Amino acid sequence: MNFDTVKIECVVNEEGRNKNIASAMDRGLPLCTQLPWHDRKIAICGTAPSLSRHLQELRDFDGEILAANGAHDYLIKNGIKPDYWLCVDPDKELANYARKPIKGVRYYVGSCCDPAVFDALDGYNVTAVHVHEPGGPEPSIKGGTGVMTRAPFLALKLGYKHVVIYGADASFEEDKHVFGDDIAAGQMRAGRERVNIRVGDKTFLTEQHFALQCAEFGAMAELFAEKGLKIEFRCGGLLQHYIEQPIITLEELNGQYS
Repeated sequence: MNFDTVKIECVVNEEGRNKNIASAMDRGLPLCTQLPWHDRKIAICGTAPSLSRHLQELRDFDGEILAANGAHDYLIKNGIKPDYWLCVDPDKELANYARKPIKGVRYYVGSCCDPAVFDALDGYNVTAVHVHEPGGPEPSIKGGTGVMTRAPFLALKLGYKHVVIYGADASFEEDKHVFGDDIAAGQMRAGRERVNIRVGDKTFLTEQHFALQCAEFGAMAELFAEKGLKIEFRCGGLLQHYIEQPIITLEELNGQYS
């Protein structure tokens, strides 16, 4: 089995995505467009277990903070108010991550997201974001297959040239997320079966789609360097180990699948 042939399924089909986009556009929300470049930096926070080890660093962070999905509530609970929130997955269940909005946060929501996410944020500072796809609406943000590999490209749209990634381990410790494992057994979509991946002398428990995320972040690091941009990783687990290893191709990673 090769990771580059794993089918990562979307929770809605093309018709469902188009219906979501039309619903979002009918709300008359502002669209995310390119802002001027500046010299501030941004921390992008996922919900992987290592996030808990960087809370003080984030409290002292000299820049803005973007929370992805469930990182919003976790950061606020720990005394850290994010400046931005991003959600791009059309899964209706992600509306649960938008149940406790607060004033002062700008909420960026993928136009493909379920209307329930927009409903939960009614009355707050919401900007719609088109997720890039061939023939899709513009302007859009490019990126990878998940919110954490889309978020750096939103940061670029917002004018940031220096991005720091937190909480994107791409592997598990005792739990999948910093706030616990919220994926019920037997309800995993294709590409989310748990596997062991060996990188160098370490083995990590993960899911198949996270191997793709590692490859996407690796390609992103090369792209940022080529463009004179900066991306740092303050994570743990598989991703941090992968980034710090000598360059390894996706094909080589496939060969270490077990």
